[in-house]
Amino acid sequence: MLTITSAQLGAMSTAAGGQFVDRVLEFLETDYPEAAGADLEAGRRVARGLIDQAGQFGLHSQEGVLRFVSMYFDYFVHEPRAFAWAHQLLSDPDLPERQKLMGLEQRLYGVPLWG
Repeated sequence: MLTITSAQLGAMSTAAGGQFVDRVLEFLETDYPEAAGADLEAGRRVARGLIDQAGQFGLHSQEGVLRFVSMYFDYFVHEPRAFAWAHQLLSDPDLPERQKLMGLEQRLYGVPLWG
């Protein structure tokens, strides 16, 4: 029987997390280069910050985080009032990720794009 220690599990989680940070950074460099930072480490800090912020709102899937990042830079950075109502929706602990994203898209685009 294969046994994985908690240290090994933590290392795998860290490696997967690092890959996800790199995936978000790649997304930023492609779609939002001005946000990616001046160098690799600055870009990774931005990506980690966005992943953490999305996680605080209960958005944990890769798709959910990337949708949040898109909406963040397309709308919330330029229109802080939009982030106020979005923050309220995202902070609802009773809504699952999918419903949060669909609610945001419904309000921003007039139709949910995710789902």
